[in-house]
Amino acid sequence: MIKFIFRFVGFWFLAAALVALVIDGSKSIADSTVVTTSVAQYFLEYSPTTLQRLEFGVQNNLGSPWLWDTVFVSLLSWPAFAVLGAIGLILMLIGKRRRSRVPDDEDLDD
Repeated sequence: MIKFIFRFVGFWFLAAALVALVIDGSKSIADSTVVTTSVAQYFLEYSPTTLQRLEFGVQNNLGSPWLWDTVFVSLLSWPAFAVLGAIGLILMLIGKRRRSRVPDDEDLDD
């Protein structure tokens, strides 16, 4: 059951990555140059308080401001479609179904 949840959430992240890629693609066509929207730009546009809370939580609860400056700031500067796609793929791999082994004719002879 838990693997289904990972796959389900992974599909949603992949869908969001596709939407972000289409938005960036349409902006690129309109501007005649490659346009990518970072994760931080989406946060600032749609939910700036969430970004502030994330920064506060990482710096205070994890107790390391360098973690925010090195890891999170660099992740927030990456294109949104790449980050969402990577998260989606990781979740899909975690929720991957195990292949059921079908016995061969050779296995039945024993």
